[in-house]
Amino acid sequence: INTMNSINTMNYKDIIAEYHQGTLSPVDTVEIVQFLLDTDLILNYPELYELADYYTMEGLCYQVPIQ
Repeated sequence: INTMNSINTMNYKDIIAEYHQGTLSPVDTVEIVQFLLDTDLILNYPELYELADYYTMEGLCYQVPIQ
């Protein structure tokens, strides 16, 4: 079951908690990082900045610059 298909602002904190517990799959980790980038909620999770930068550099995620 891919939980990320239903990711939203109601459940993203639970998904991040799974990441911190080490129980989130690699695919879902990419999805939650992309969600955080898309919503600018990444700013609330400085511990994920380096991971988000890495995923962006590797082409797993993308970031649209804010004008």
